[in-house]
Amino acid sequence: MPFEDVSCTSFVGRAIMVCGDRLMRQNEKMASVNEVRSEIGPGQIKTILATDCGSTTSKARLFERRGDEYRFVVSGEAPTTVEAPFEDVTLGVRNAIREIEELTGRRLLSDKGIIVPSKSDQEGVDLYVTTSSAGGGLQMMVAGVMKSMTAESAERVALGAGAIVMDVMAVNDGRQVHQRIERMRDLRPDMILLAGGTDGSLVPQVVEVAELIASAKPTPRLGTGYDLPIVYAGNIEARHVIKRLFNDRYALEIVDNIRPSLDLEVSEPAREAIHECFMAHVMSHAPGYDKLMKVGTLAKGKMADLVIAKGDPLKNMEALLPENISLVLKEGAIVRRET
Repeated sequence: MPFEDVSCTSFVGRAIMVCGDRLMRQNEKMASVNEVRSEIGPGQIKTILATDCGSTTSKARLFERRGDEYRFVVSGEAPTTVEAPFEDVTLGVRNAIREIEELTGRRLLSDKGIIVPSKSDQEGVDLYVTTSSAGGGLQMMVAGVMKSMTAESAERVALGAGAIVMDVMAVNDGRQVHQRIERMRDLRPDMILLAGGTDGSLVPQVVEVAELIASAKPTPRLGTGYDLPIVYAGNIEARHVIKRLFNDRYALEIVDNIRPSLDLEVSEPAREAIHECFMAHVMSHAPGYDKLMKVGTLAKGKMADLVIAKGDPLKNMEALLPENISLVLKEGAIVRRET
């Protein structure tokens, strides 16, 4: 297969976590307890293996650095093994990676898993990342007070987090109460994002929407094995009521208001909460996916592969040049930059 240019913007946006000051502070604390277990620096990442667990197909993609850019080399695919008799998504991932091994002659797997970092030009990769698009990806319902205000803002946040928005609920969406309740019961979303009201505004408006959700008792698409995540990003004055309504039955996450004032939209806290809830409450229930989740995320007990840049590579790719990389972690340990 011929080499193709890769849009590093889309690849990095999905595969590499590029974080800001909050994670930098966390990593500075981690530096005191982690040993340097690898001498690879950001400029030395020459090969990247990315995998994706889909509903029916698991995919593997190999990228190599050529000059100042990464290029797609080859791909492998295999049936996803999430259902019986296998019930372990890592089996399908390994099969997809084996296809790459056969096509390239490069050894990527050992008995312990994926060989990271590279041991030679024909063995291992420098960075491994994994994603999931199973079930069509994250499917969300969003709700707000006014359709053209907070509900619209919530929809933008959900879409920005990569979700499929199944429906947008609002007090003035033209539907009767029983229609909204029936719709919520039929949707079976992976997650709900609830917004409404500016900070300090009247509480009953957003509470009305929350009570509607509580009355509908929506259940998650993947069954009753976990609590449906609800991210609340509305009027801070209503938080105590939201906790009373949702704490016992749902996995509630409360973040900063999406619309703290009429002329301001704050999307990042809610977007981050959506990502975290998806991994913690949705993907963690896919058989075997917990093995893949141990690499590539930052949390206690996990092994983080992390690149921290001084800028946003989704806006300017120069943020990923070696001189703009602030910190690199490999399996939870800070790696040293060669001088």
